[in-house]
Amino acid sequence: DRLSTTLSLALVSPQITIDGTPELSPAFAKVGVKVLKSWPLRWIANQLAYADTRTYATRAAIAVGRIHTYRPDWEENALQWLLSGGYDSITSDFALLGATDSSTSRYSSQEEEEDKKQDLPPVYFFWGKDDKILPPYPDTIPEIKKMCPRANFTFYDKCGHVPHLEQPSAFAADLSDLVRGHML
Repeated sequence: DRLSTTLSLALVSPQITIDGTPELSPAFAKVGVKVLKSWPLRWIANQLAYADTRTYATRAAIAVGRIHTYRPDWEENALQWLLSGGYDSITSDFALLGATDSSTSRYSSQEEEEDKKQDLPPVYFFWGKDDKILPPYPDTIPEIKKMCPRANFTFYDKCGHVPHLEQPSAFAADLSDLVRGHML
């Protein structure tokens, strides 16, 4: 079990509340993978990713954002990921760990579940307040807290989906504090 053996976890612009990918036929999924690699989609993503688009949403950023798509097996790997349900596996892990519904919980009793929740690792979320790709909606925080009872949030002003690029000093200081144990 991946999460129960983790001391703590840091997530940047978290996607744990996304419930996987839609069911697609393999043919349609192949088209979707081609679109993911496309310059127009990456341009749109760049416009959404940054609070300061004039500085960061550049042609160079689009090129860098596409580098991984030129890996030899990227299309096949992306296709398999898309057809497998995408992020659903980590969402399921978090949901099972933090589940309050006994029908989805891996624990035999509510008391055992509450005891186990105290043993879960702390999870640190670093998130740009202006993230338009995965906005930190007010209802998202309680949803995450339900899945991750020991969730901690750090939000960055004037920052989109990429805190380590748009607010590098603040992000580095916070991550350094976490690694040194000051946030624990």
